[in-house]
Amino acid sequence: MKRILVPSNCDKESEIALKLAADLARANHAKIYVIRVIKTHGGAYFDRNGEIVEDHATDVQKYKTQKADETFNLQKWLEKLGVDAVQVVQYGGIADTILNAIEELKIDLVILGNRFSEDDENRFFGTLTDYLIKKSKAPILSVKSNILHAEVNDIVFANEFNKPRQYFDALQDLQQLTNSTVHLLRINTPKNKLGDEEIYKNMDTFASENRLEKYTKSIHQASNPESGIIEWVALNPYPLLAVKNITRSGPSPLFRPKLSKRFFVRSNISTLIYND
Repeated sequence: MKRILVPSNCDKESEIALKLAADLARANHAKIYVIRVIKTHGGAYFDRNGEIVEDHATDVQKYKTQKADETFNLQKWLEKLGVDAVQVVQYGGIADTILNAIEELKIDLVILGNRFSEDDENRFFGTLTDYLIKKSKAPILSVKSNILHAEVNDIVFANEFNKPRQYFDALQDLQQLTNSTVHLLRINTPKNKLGDEEIYKNMDTFASENRLEKYTKSIHQASNPESGIIEWVALNPYPLLAVKNITRSGPSPLFRPKLSKRFFVRSNISTLIYND
């Protein structure tokens, strides 16, 4: 994990996300990029440097002024927090601009303050985070406003563990940073059930390959993965959930092997999501 992206509104939630990013960066000698997007009208034109140009239909000076102001505010915000980060201030739609930055900057992890992720609603895609999960090649960590890195003593990693070899470097980095225990969780359902011995063996292999120094193994029986995770987390209220492949496209809010965006947005647990 060498490149971390933090979308920012310069608010409390963004500050919590940035502080966690700073801790991760120090532990891993990583670089932080903080992105601020200036939302423009749909028909805006840009030059090859990404600067907005006159289109003879809209006065673009207000966007230029806003970019200058936001660049100044972001710089002062970073100086106030004492965080060394590369500023990225760009025009465009928030989700697509962030996705482009993830690809162009070769980002390894995106950390979002939860309010930031919930406030940008889109009637076609839902929340910003939901859209990013569908499209991003980098893991997304949505941080609830009540979590600090020092409070992360336990991480729940929910996975099928039906394959002996899986590798997640972000999970390694988080455990090493926080010295936390990783609780490996498999939800067995009537239609998707493995034997306990096989699951525990795969969990041990997973822990060894991901260099997890402290971990527990749990199997929970439920009608579907989502209800199973909800039940287990309610009984074990840990601060961070890590899960692969939390959402998919399509109209159904619930689906068989994965979690719904309703769970992701409304849950009280910070969530690290690995996309396909």
